[in-house]
Amino acid sequence: MSRISTMGTFSCATIAIAGFKPEHRAADQKYLADKDPLIAKAAEKSIQHFYNTVLYPTSQPLGKSDEFPFEALMEALDGHAMGDKFIIATLNQHQTQVDDGYWAKRLAHWGFELIDKTNNSIGQVCMIYTRNRNRVPL
Repeated sequence: MSRISTMGTFSCATIAIAGFKPEHRAADQKYLADKDPLIAKAAEKSIQHFYNTVLYPTSQPLGKSDEFPFEALMEALDGHAMGDKFIIATLNQHQTQVDDGYWAKRLAHWGFELIDKTNNSIGQVCMIYTRNRNRVPL
């Protein structure tokens, strides 16, 4: 399921989201239909743990949060100080086509924009989405 991770060491301004698989759609939709408070609380705690142990120590290792339904992860992220960070999410071509484009629609719901497309080493096109609530004019 979905998780957040740093893009590298000393990257407290950039967060990546991973874990967009077709089999995770059911968990996301279940959470959308019935926002289980235990899942929401666990996602909140995971975000706080990630914040405390990865982003703010003097030495920052590459790190990631626990996995949750995408919706629960985004709610926890947006309810936290990290909600305004620059966020990247990558979907491969298959992930954008299955389930009537479910993951691309969920990303759009949370303010992500498709900014680029690129090939990967196995020949599948990947779509790069970003959300930047702290955009500064270029």
